[in-house]
Amino acid sequence: MNNSKRAVILAVDDAPEVLDIIKETLAADYDIKLATRGEIALKIA
Repeated sequence: MNNSKRAVILAVDDAPEVLDIIKETLAADYDIKLATRGEIALKIA
């Protein structure tokens, strides 16, 4: 991405290994926020 401000992705899944894959795949282009529960995701958002 050419923008100085990168887009943010909030990924929510109860399996930490899935979140790791998402982070590894997208971290080069996006700021990634992770949560293992919806309640936590709502606090992050």
